[in-house]
Amino acid sequence: MSPATRHPDLEVSLHDMSLQSALYRPSVFWHDASTQIVEEINREGLEGFRRLPTPLDYFVPTFGSRGNGLNQQQVSKMSAIPNFYC
Repeated sequence: MSPATRHPDLEVSLHDMSLQSALYRPSVFWHDASTQIVEEINREGLEGFRRLPTPLDYFVPTFGSRGNGLNQQQVSKMSAIPNFYC
């Protein structure tokens, strides 16, 4: 983990988005996502962006328990079901 580093340009961008007319502001979904991502980058560093949980949740198709909305217990139960179509 990198030492905490502030990224003022990202914080200015968040602030600037909030000043726009409603037509151009991000939806609540993207506002919350952007805020979380900036906080995580400031805390963890930019170098590991592709490994940070929030960007993985929003942008990277992982096709595993993180990306499909199922927890690990649900994935394990599904994996135990025999495949009758083979």
